Amino acid sequence: MIEPQKLKDSLKKFGAQDIILFSEEHSVNNINYLDIVNMSEDHLKPDAVIEFQNEPLMYIINFNNFTYAGTDFEDELIRIKNRLACRGDAPYFGILKPGELQVFSIGLSKDRKLVLFKKDSEEDAILTIPRIGLGEIAVTEEDEKIHDLLYRLLEQSIEEIHRLKFDLYDALSLSARGIFVRFLIDRGFISKEEQKSIFPNEDITYCMSNKENLLKITEWLNLTFNGDLLPISEKAITRIKSLEDSKPLFKILTAIVKKYEPVGVGAYQTRLSWTDIDFAHVPIGLLSEVYEGYCHKYDPTAKKNSIHYTPKRIAEYIVEESINSFSDPCNIRILDPAVGAGIFLVIAFRKLVEKNWIRNGKRPDRKMIRKILSTQITGFDINESALRLAALSLYLTALELDPNPRDIKEIKFDQLREKSLFDMHSPNDIEGKPIMGSLSADKKFHGHEYDLVIGNPPWTTINDQISKKFTSLVRDIAKEQGLEQIAKSYENPDNVPDLPFVWKSMEWCKPDGRIAFVLHARLLFKNSKKGRKAREALFTSFKVTGILNGSCLRNTNVWPGITAPFCIIFALNQKPRKDSKFVYLSPRQDTEINSKGIIRLDYNMADPISLDKALSSSHILKTLSRGVSLDVSIIDKIEKASNTNLLRYWKDHKLNQGQGYQVHVKGDKNPTTFLQSLPNLTNRDELSFIIDTKSLPKFMMGDIHRPRKVGIYKSPLLIIPATPPIQASVCFSDLAYTASFTGFSCHGHENPTILAKYLAALFTSNLFLYYALLTSSKFGVERDTMLKEDIENFPVISVEKLTDQQRKKLEYLFDNYRMKNFQQMIDLFVFEVYGLEKHEIQTISDTLSISLPYRKIIKNAERPPTKEELNLFTRQLRQNLSPFLPKGYTIDTLTLKNSPWNLVILSESSDNSNVNNEIAKILENLTKLINKMGTTRVVFNQKKYCVVACQNQYRYFTSTRARLLALEIMSRKIEVLLE
Repeated sequence: MIEPQKLKDSLKKFGAQDIILFSEEHSVNNINYLDIVNMSEDHLKPDAVIEFQNEPLMYIINFNNFTYAGTDFEDELIRIKNRLACRGDAPYFGILKPGELQVFSIGLSKDRKLVLFKKDSEEDAILTIPRIGLGEIAVTEEDEKIHDLLYRLLEQSIEEIHRLKFDLYDALSLSARGIFVRFLIDRGFISKEEQKSIFPNEDITYCMSNKENLLKITEWLNLTFNGDLLPISEKAITRIKSLEDSKPLFKILTAIVKKYEPVGVGAYQTRLSWTDIDFAHVPIGLLSEVYEGYCHKYDPTAKKNSIHYTPKRIAEYIVEESINSFSDPCNIRILDPAVGAGIFLVIAFRKLVEKNWIRNGKRPDRKMIRKILSTQITGFDINESALRLAALSLYLTALELDPNPRDIKEIKFDQLREKSLFDMHSPNDIEGKPIMGSLSADKKFHGHEYDLVIGNPPWTTINDQISKKFTSLVRDIAKEQGLEQIAKSYENPDNVPDLPFVWKSMEWCKPDGRIAFVLHARLLFKNSKKGRKAREALFTSFKVTGILNGSCLRNTNVWPGITAPFCIIFALNQKPRKDSKFVYLSPRQDTEINSKGIIRLDYNMADPISLDKALSSSHILKTLSRGVSLDVSIIDKIEKASNTNLLRYWKDHKLNQGQGYQVHVKGDKNPTTFLQSLPNLTNRDELSFIIDTKSLPKFMMGDIHRPRKVGIYKSPLLIIPATPPIQASVCFSDLAYTASFTGFSCHGHENPTILAKYLAALFTSNLFLYYALLTSSKFGVERDTMLKEDIENFPVISVEKLTDQQRKKLEYLFDNYRMKNFQQMIDLFVFEVYGLEKHEIQTISDTLSISLPYRKIIKNAERPPTKEELNLFTRQLRQNLSPFLPKGYTIDTLTLKNSPWNLVILSESSDNSNVNNEIAKILENLTKLINKMGTTRVVFNQKKYCVVACQNQYRYFTSTRARLLALEIMSRKIEVLLE
């Protein structure tokens, strides 16, 4: 057997840094792997796990430990691979042989798909783990994941039980109870003696095979878990008692307990991949996550009350960041006011046990674990099923953490309901209607009791009546805090409950305590008056310390099934000072890593933002979500160049604009005399930059529902489709158009033709696209297309301010609008009008090339840079730094074989022999930094040279990135870097 240190040394040759050995069974490092540590020695088990950026990446099996005579190694590998797949965390496992590492993907299948084979003697061996961790080597996605299998099993069973005339609540509870019985069996929480006491003459796996057994196991579960299990109604119990033992219900439930595969209504067959689902290794948090996903789909009240599950990785990140912010977290009290199935509390419970283990230097005993559970963990909710599952999840977590677990009957728990888990229904609630729930609690209820309030409150819009209560709630809290203006004027935006939960948390949380919530990202980007005021009110009422903006990660596996943008906000329960700042981090989409459900947290990309700037600029958070600090200054310059926007300009000049006529609506009909015989635009396919009215049919209809005002059809016209994508067209004759278009009529302006041409140029230019991308509350947030409000909000330099020369250029453009480089000429014209300089134009081009929310742009951002692009990057960096570099210093890039990074080298001579001689040392230092920091860029220096490692993606090698890197190097004092 290989010695632990030798095992670590062998793995470090492949770039592994954080290695947790399972032979160290009493180490706190193993707290998240107790099921593996406790694996039977009768079969092959992992020797270690490699973590990358605090996430399990690869389980390691030491081939030298395989000593089972007569056992087939291939069969053992398939067995252990499937057991590891049940954990649903690390995507890989590796087989370590003398001098080599074989890497395979983890999934539920009989196959072992080889991903990589590497020898430690190869030059790039040390890059193996970083390449895998950074997504340079793709995971095989063909295997079904444990989450999906559990979801499919529960979905099938719920539907089949529901067809047997059980309501959805009972169908959900019966199915989930079957899974939890299997969970208890596989975890060994039901001793053989206990099994015999329940079923003297039968195997426990037949506990749901007939009505007598089903009623027995139901009663046993209720007694064992204090009734804190998924409820089954008396109506369902009566129906079960009336069934014959041959009925399909018992076959369905037995199939769950015995892990058969569903193949149709009432019919099951055993499949190896189902048999290999070992609930001894399925995380309790994963079971909670799967249940919450089902609850949202099937529970009749879930959607009405905006129940939605939180992925385990996101919950872990929030809990980790929050608890680690306390200097001594061991005794803190934690509240989740929208607890759901308990994912946050389960993770927090484990974290508190871990912190006690670290502080005391020994594993917490049962008494300590129970104390933490009963005195430091609290949850509120309005969903009975969720509360019962939360209780069960916490019970099972306590059993898993117990250093000496025995028969579950011998270590029965105190009841958690109304002590740690509270049903927040009010006597005045109406069944089936949205309710205030946790928000309706009296302010003295758990007032200022908690060090940390955490969770994922509901996001979904609720009816107006409830929203009025939300507004009153926030006003009352603001008044108590002495925020008189907010107390008078606050209006809850969009009828949503998430912001009221944050406000209410200020009452639950201790003064100077911490608050951390997952929220809808509308909080960050709303540009409406009500939205801006709601953001301003919140940011001035408690001290925001950090925001993670997840809007670029929607529609990825980071949060499967959620299309809405999300954000995570961290705060202190204290009023901020005027000079307060917070850290703002906006992870970009990274396809390969996000496909594993992982967020790349690159803190080098985090921006410190002053509270004053966040409040004075309505869109700085949006600008930094798609751009960088240089984009902020460009947006400021565009806005300062103008004193109005299109909508205000139109109102000031009393011009007409609006959607076209409506026909197919029931109601009064109105005459269309002024539309008769006008060219009629009905289809966006008929649009062109200059609309050819000769090719259009004439308007010949009689009276219609809404003909609109005559002024909106007067030429010259700027025509914009009412639905995205935006396409600006100009028309120089009167035009009828349907409600599928919005028209801006320049008729009545002193220079109507020049105005129409000018606007057509503005809204065809890339400057408009750029501005919308970096300021719109919808484009690149909830939609990948623009809206009419994005056009109306664009800062317009008045046409009256155009110089004679600029007017001549505009006329030239329209005279030659069919030329091949027309778009480029339009852009140059508009950039000149707004006074943008060459480097600013380059930043605009770079941002559009990597940050638009389209698939081809995302792909372009993630590809490796070409040699020419690397040369351009180097030239830009040299241009910015040359005035500050000592004479003789050079700047070059170095591309390494099979490396996830490119190196930028600042050296005192063109001879890079110093770097080449120390490349092994550089790579070793790099792997350590990348593993810990999750960064895409590392700057470190040695004598006579400085090395910058940037991830090998085009987005990090644009000219804009070169300028940012130059600023960073200069801010670090270049003479120190190169001393």
